[in-house]
Amino acid sequence: MKQEIKNITQKYGTILTLIILIIVFSIATSTFLEVRNLLNILAHIAMLMIIASGLTVCMVPGDFDMSIGSIASLAGILFTSLVLKKVPMFPSIVMVIIMGAVFGLLAGFLVTKVRVSAFIATLALGQIATGITFMYTRGQAVFGDFNSSFLFLGQGRVFKVIPTQVIIMLIITCALSFFMEKTKAGKYMYAIGGSIRASYLSGIKVNLYRIIGLMISGSLAAFTGCILASRLGSGQPTAGDSYLMDSIAAAYIGMTTIKVSRPNIPGTLIGVLFIGIIDNGLTLIGVSYFFQYIAKGAIIILAVALSSRGSTVVEK
Repeated sequence: MKQEIKNITQKYGTILTLIILIIVFSIATSTFLEVRNLLNILAHIAMLMIIASGLTVCMVPGDFDMSIGSIASLAGILFTSLVLKKVPMFPSIVMVIIMGAVFGLLAGFLVTKVRVSAFIATLALGQIATGITFMYTRGQAVFGDFNSSFLFLGQGRVFKVIPTQVIIMLIITCALSFFMEKTKAGKYMYAIGGSIRASYLSGIKVNLYRIIGLMISGSLAAFTGCILASRLGSGQPTAGDSYLMDSIAAAYIGMTTIKVSRPNIPGTLIGVLFIGIIDNGLTLIGVSYFFQYIAKGAIIILAVALSSRGSTVVEK
C-alpha cells in the first residue's frame, strides 16, 4: 500500500500540486475561475507551450536547445519587417519558420558532425541570433501600420471568444503528441534518449533524428516569435528572450509526471499550465511582482520534490 501511494505521488504529484493551487487561488479570489480569466491564462501560456513543446522534442533524444529565446526574438523582427515590406502573411511565416529550421540544422550539424555538445552549440547559435537582431535593429523596436491579418495571429479571437493562439497551441500540441507517441520517428527518438549506443546497434539513424529534433525546436521557436510580434503589435529585439527559462522549467516539470524522468508533450503542457496558473493567481491576489519570482521558484521546487521523492527525476 505504501509503495502504491509512493508510485502515485511520484507520477501524479505535480498534477496534485496543480489542483491544490487552483483550489487555493479559487478561494483567495473570486475572479480566478471566471471564464474571461481562464481564457486569459490560456492566451498567456499558448506561446510558452508552443516554444516549450519544440524544446521538449529535441530533449527526447538527449539534446538541448539554448537558442530558442534568441531565435524567437529574431523571428519577431524578421516577421514584422517582411509584413511591412508588403510580403503576404503566409509566405512571411513560412520564411521565418525556415530561418528557425536552419538554425536547428546548424545546431544539428555541430552536435552530430563536429561533436560539440548541444548545450554549447545552441548557446553559441543563440548569441549569433541575438547579434543579428541587434545588428539589424540597432536595439530599436520595429513599428508600422500592420494589417488585420497580422494582428489576428496574436490578437484575434475565433468565434469572438477563443484567442487565436490558443487554437494554434492545441493543434501543435496534439500534432506533436501524435508524432512522438504514434510514429516510428517519435519512438526512435525515445529509443535514442534511452541509449544512443543501443540505438546505433539497432540500425536507427541516430544523427538524423537528433537533427530533426533540433530543427523542430528551432522552427517552433521562430513560429512563436511570429505570434509574439503579432500580439505585441511590433517587433521587439528582446521579446522572446524570457521564454527560454520558462520553457526549461516547463519541460523539466513535465518530466515529473505522465512519463516520469522522460521529456513528454503532455507533461510539458502540465508544466506550462503550472507556470501560467502561478503567474495569474499571484497577480490576482496582489502579490508584488518581485515576490512572484520567489514564490514561483519555491512552488516549482515543492512540486518537483513531491513528485521525485525517492526517485531520480532525470536519468541518463
